[in-house]
Amino acid sequence: MRQNKQRVGFAGCITVRANNDLLEDVTILGASPEYFEIRNLNVATGRALTQADETHHSPICFLGADVAKRFFATVDPVGKTIRAGTHSYEFDYMGL
Repeated sequence: MRQNKQRVGFAGCITVRANNDLLEDVTILGASPEYFEIRNLNVATGRALTQADETHHSPICFLGADVAKRFFATVDPVGKTIRAGTHSYEFDYMGL
């Protein structure tokens, strides 16, 4: 029997920036690829997180619908970059 383990590496609130727009107190969560399956979450745009992403510590992220609308209301967010705190992340995929 396969045992699923949901791993969360970090959870907290942080300031997020995209272009010249700023959003404070955004909740962020670091998780393993299994997180989405265990929580029965679907990816709205792009692709799911993979084991390779985790192994290589890929600088990628998912956005919730509210944050995506705030920063990328008129464009596809896949491939765009945001800053969360002092780190930059590219959207290889996004959103729930």
